[in-house]
Amino acid sequence: MARSPGLRKSLAEKFDDELKFFKGWIDKPKTVGSIVPTSSITARKMASIVNPRSGLPVLEVGPG
Repeated sequence: MARSPGLRKSLAEKFDDELKFFKGWIDKPKTVGSIVPTSSITARKMASIVNPRSGLPVLEVGPG
């Protein structure tokens, strides 16, 4: 079964993102409260309470 180049690229990007996150934890373990990034499901749930029409800023805090 042949793998699509797009799938390979997206898997490589995901791995790269998770590796950056883990390196951030290795470099500064006291400043990163997790060793794995938040899942996309959890991120969507947290973002669902934001009202984009409010005009208020949103602050994302994290290593990546």
